[in-house]
Amino acid sequence: AFEKATFQKWGTVDLTDNLDALEHAIQQGWIKREYVGVYGMSYGGFATLALLTQYPDTFKCGMAIGGVFDLAQDPQCLVTHGLDPTFEGDRKILDQQSPHYRVSQMEAPCLVVHGKEDESCPYQQAKDLVREMKRFSIPHMFVRVNNEGHSFKNRGNIRAVGAMADFFLHRILGGHCELLTDELKNAPDVCIDVGGASF
Repeated sequence: AFEKATFQKWGTVDLTDNLDALEHAIQQGWIKREYVGVYGMSYGGFATLALLTQYPDTFKCGMAIGGVFDLAQDPQCLVTHGLDPTFEGDRKILDQQSPHYRVSQMEAPCLVVHGKEDESCPYQQAKDLVREMKRFSIPHMFVRVNNEGHSFKNRGNIRAVGAMADFFLHRILGGHCELLTDELKNAPDVCIDVGGASF
């Protein structure tokens, strides 16, 4: 049902589902509006950036892991979206739906994590996104994980990325944070770049 409802509509109707669920949780008193962040992997990474760029006042921060941010560059574009980026009309739709082209509208800090060997959502997607974040001085942390694909396998890398996420959330939202030193020492594949703000 989800695939059918969002076919050729990524970054539109799917986002309102997230926003409706968020508003319901706030109204029920389950969460506080001032502590809301958004997180996702793969498609969820796309949704995270789409929400941060289209609804910049709603979230305090975001974390995107292995996401696709420029739909026209998605290797599965024709299958997933039913749109051909070589056709001008289709390309226009894809660009309108792509967070990559809305980065200037972002306000919240974002942690971007990507495996260097990711073939499902190529690493270049994250690299290009972060370049745009730097261009518009969007606060971010970029974690490149060498020798990892779309799903991380190395336990040390997984723990290090988790520690970085913990640190990022602590800096933005407060709360407890584990020390990073040992985790990063045991994960030589993890490379960190910080821009747009002091973390």
